[in-house]
Amino acid sequence: MIIYIYIILMVFNPGNTALQRRFSQVMPKILIVDDNANNRMLMEAMFDGASYETVFASNGREALEKLAEDIDLVFSDVMMPDINGFELCQKIKENPQTRHVPVILVTAVKRKREDMIRGLETGADDYIIRPFEFEELDAKLRAQLRVKALYDQLAATNQELVRSQKMKEELTHMVVHDLRNPVSSLSSIFEMLAQMADSLNQETALRLINDGQHCANLLLMMISNILDIHKMEEGAMELSCRPHRIYDLVSDAAMQVRILINQKEISFQTDIPYDAPFVQVDGDKLVRVFANLIGNAVKFTPRRGMIHISTHPHTEGWLRISVSDSGAGIPKEDQARIFDKFEQVRKHQENQFVSSGLGLTFCKLAVEAHGGRIWVESQEGQGSTFHFTLPTIQIDTAP
Repeated sequence: MIIYIYIILMVFNPGNTALQRRFSQVMPKILIVDDNANNRMLMEAMFDGASYETVFASNGREALEKLAEDIDLVFSDVMMPDINGFELCQKIKENPQTRHVPVILVTAVKRKREDMIRGLETGADDYIIRPFEFEELDAKLRAQLRVKALYDQLAATNQELVRSQKMKEELTHMVVHDLRNPVSSLSSIFEMLAQMADSLNQETALRLINDGQHCANLLLMMISNILDIHKMEEGAMELSCRPHRIYDLVSDAAMQVRILINQKEISFQTDIPYDAPFVQVDGDKLVRVFANLIGNAVKFTPRRGMIHISTHPHTEGWLRISVSDSGAGIPKEDQARIFDKFEQVRKHQENQFVSSGLGLTFCKLAVEAHGGRIWVESQEGQGSTFHFTLPTIQIDTAP
């Protein structure tokens, strides 16, 4: 079990979108704070045509309100009534939501030294002395925005790592849940064989051994799903396709999950004509597709329910296969993502999530690797039907 969980954590690779963000493509938003209307007009003219989006505030209180607009940098005058530039800077840096926003303070020549010291003490990232040229301001802005971009990237990466860790922990729990039934069954079978070794007749012993083999096959199928999902996502899966009868593939799959069907006394029915077209597929992969779909149907079908598999002509050269069940159905909000890796479906009555959501992902990748597609039709309380298409091939079966 430890090896199995390690394989899953090794394969698990969520999309790291934070690292792929291109901050340079987003025009930085600069909040300019100055109580002097003439200064604001001058700054507006100075930034005209520059590669910045500017937002203006006439006082510190207004500036604090505008910080909710996803500001990238604050450029503030020092001398303002009510809340001056130092107090504004301190409030920005004390707020966990805005403390990473760079603040550049503007000071006059005659107050240069004392304003610089006080500004740095309140958390200002830089200062500029009025009067100044735009080239000097632009250089300071770009320097601070580079730091801000790196901070944002680091914060996003950290958030992604936290999310990934949480998903790995949840996945480990789900994998243990998936393994529990076949492992418990195997344990019970071995215990029974050990306790009743002297009194078991040959027929009972063979039945128990056969059930144990089926449980082992289920475990092997789970592990194979994980490894093959990784290979198919990396484009490293090679298919060994040859003609197969659909009926033979379904029969082999039903044998693999027979113990699950029998445990819930489910009626398993097929409607596959003997003369149904052969399909050109990798037999091992398609048997696992059927086994996963049947096993998924068993999970959501009540005791003594029904599972039905049928075939239908699709377009020329393609066959549509349908796997239906009399289960609880799939909520509409889950249907669009049901084939996504690690997604789960909530049980209708118990209101609980079941399984690690890898079996259906394997089905989707395997069917698409053969050029087909897979989809689901379902209504809550009325069961589900999974459809998928496979390429056919003409075979002369005449003697």
